Amino acid sequence: MISMTAITAHARNIRQSARKVRLVVGVIRGMSVNAALSQLAFMTKAARVPVEKLLRSALANAQNNFQKSADTLFIKEIQVNQGSALKRWRPRAFGRAAPLKKHSCHISIVLEAREGAGQKQTASQLGKNAAVVETNESEVLSEGSVPVQTPVKDMSKTESHKQKPFDKSRVGRHETAQKIQKEKKVSMLKKIIQRKTGS
Repeated sequence: MISMTAITAHARNIRQSARKVRLVVGVIRGMSVNAALSQLAFMTKAARVPVEKLLRSALANAQNNFQKSADTLFIKEIQVNQGSALKRWRPRAFGRAAPLKKHSCHISIVLEAREGAGQKQTASQLGKNAAVVETNESEVLSEGSVPVQTPVKDMSKTESHKQKPFDKSRVGRHETAQKIQKEKKVSMLKKIIQRKTGS
């Protein structure tokens, strides 16, 4: 149930189907007012125009009637209900006529202020909190606990893992390994050829 003091706004008989308007409404549901307005500004759907007008109307109600700022408000509830349909006819083939419904919808929105919004810690409160933290640290150290020491890096290990200089003797070994592999491939090819030719 919506209370009598709730920040509400209603738009009735919007000449668009409820299904199309719900696509826009679903994006901004639960957002803050400023975020919702910026989101609607970049939408390409035609339904964003009546939704944006309704949101600005609800914001004006909040500012004029309840003295609320846009920074503290968010969209608590937004609904799109089906309205009446205009019944028309459209021509079809062989002189026939087909029914045509031009749908409409009703949009309602409820805004609410966030709890604790606008309550910021002053500099004196921040200073008190910092002082409490310092006293707690001194109490812990005075009880005899050993302070945590940061580990020191052992430079000898890092020096041992340095890249070794290039060894030229490895080149010959690598070449011999390649020759052996080539000889194996050649011998395998000879065996295959012998099997096929029968020689």
